[in-house]
Amino acid sequence: TNTGNQTLPDVVITDDQIDLAEIGYGAGKFVTLAPGDSVSFDYTINVPAMGAGETSFTNTATATSEACSASDSATVDVINRSYGLVLTKSADRTSAFTGDTVNYTLYVENTGNQNLTGITLQDVNNDGYVTLPDYPTTLAVGDHFEVKYSLTMAETDPAGDYEFKNTATITVNELPEPITSSWTVDVTQRVSALTIEKASSVSEAYLGDEVTFTITIRNTGNQPLSGIKVTDALLGYDSTLADALEPDPIGTLNPGEEWSVTLKKTMDTLGAFTNTARVESTDQEPAFEPQEDSATVEVLAVPEYGVDIKKSVTTEDTDEGLAATYTVTVRNIGNQPLPAVLVKDEALGFEQTVSLAVGEAKVFVMPVVTYTIEGTYENTATAEDPGEVDLFEKKLATATVIYIPEEEPPYNPVTGQGGIWAAIMGALAAVTVALGLFGRRRRAAHGR
Repeated sequence: TNTGNQTLPDVVITDDQIDLAEIGYGAGKFVTLAPGDSVSFDYTINVPAMGAGETSFTNTATATSEACSASDSATVDVINRSYGLVLTKSADRTSAFTGDTVNYTLYVENTGNQNLTGITLQDVNNDGYVTLPDYPTTLAVGDHFEVKYSLTMAETDPAGDYEFKNTATITVNELPEPITSSWTVDVTQRVSALTIEKASSVSEAYLGDEVTFTITIRNTGNQPLSGIKVTDALLGYDSTLADALEPDPIGTLNPGEEWSVTLKKTMDTLGAFTNTARVESTDQEPAFEPQEDSATVEVLAVPEYGVDIKKSVTTEDTDEGLAATYTVTVRNIGNQPLPAVLVKDEALGFEQTVSLAVGEAKVFVMPVVTYTIEGTYENTATAEDPGEVDLFEKKLATATVIYIPEEEPPYNPVTGQGGIWAAIMGALAAVTVALGLFGRRRRAAHGR
């Protein structure tokens, strides 16, 4: 604008950011302005890249003539162009069993100050690419969208646990590099498993004893179990856990839980009593094989302790008198071994402690005793328990020897009797006494 009162010829207009010759002004382009006249025109300047810390752009135009010149500037605040994009992948769980469904969410947001175009999403996992539902291909500043989908955790062959990693990738026209986000799910193979343990309160019992048996069921898998049935034919038990009256009904046995029942049985047969408990369930997926466990109790006869003792004697005439040999026989007549049996014959000075197996007998032959004086000799042997507690009743046996020495009458010269004749007559008399007819026995021996 010519603000003076003189015409200004050959006015040149310049701009410090652009060559105005590009739009019809500049070097060699002159404008003549009469007083009060103005000239105006519009043009566009691209704001150059700003340096660090620069937040404004100033543009100065200058009008120059031979008489005077003037300039003016315009300043604009500059916001650096920024492209920002966020991709976040999430799921409703970090662990799952095979066959479970995992729900995924992809969250996309434009965090820059420029619109984004040409959006492409991909999702890749262990099994390959995922077919995603429809999503926007452009995103305005500050806008966002979500993509939701679900995947089923597959079985593996061979079966086993594994990591299921899922990675999403997004690309846009305005960014040179793709952006990724991942989510990993620890996948556990479904395992339906039970163990059964059968235990008895004792390993040995006597006939007629009552023995307690315990059946314990434990869920050793990672799935809840239902429809569990326990049977024990010999103990007369057949029930599902849901119907069991003892200890408590239970419909589902969770992983790590256990259930037990106690049963009693009177031992009525000698020998090994073995009974087997069985657990099974047909309600499970995957199914599992029935399990069994047994407990054995050795049933023994009621302990009986006892001994039998017998004593006998044999005799022989000798020049010194009547020689007697005593024999003692001790037998274990019980059904238990006897660790110690004291055998004594005080009259003969005999004493010995022995052990006896069931049914075993031991024979003791005493030193020879010679009787020289007429008489009846009773001799008793005993068998007893030497301990403080008598396992068996003390028994005794007696043998008796009757000794009548031979009497030889003197020689009678009148009758001619005596000497050898007297001996013969004495022997006949002894036989007569033994027959109970007359006279005296010469000698006798017997045992009982």
